[in-house]
Amino acid sequence: MTLTKIEQYAFGGNSAHFVAAFEFDGECITVRLCPVEKAGSLPETILRFPSAKMLDDWTDASDETHWPLDIIGFDCDPQAERWKFVLTCDTKEWIWESNWPTLEKLSL
Repeated sequence: MTLTKIEQYAFGGNSAHFVAAFEFDGECITVRLCPVEKAGSLPETILRFPSAKMLDDWTDASDETHWPLDIIGFDCDPQAERWKFVLTCDTKEWIWESNWPTLEKLSL
């Protein structure tokens, strides 16, 4: 399956990742990703989405959320001047608009 533009940017290849954390402070969304393979031996990635506007979020009330979350899909669509992002996990989904994110690899 072909990776989306944001998946290519965030995952840095074709490896699967978990969502280790998702935070929204009212202006910026921060997503921390950790690779599934060789967990603990590969660096985590932090994505910061500036000037973010949360459009929707959903949590499956019938399931307990256990972190890290499995990523089902991470999509992006260009808008007039920004991007729309949809991050879908097994028990949660977030939809927001923002500028393109910055990426930081955490050293081990």
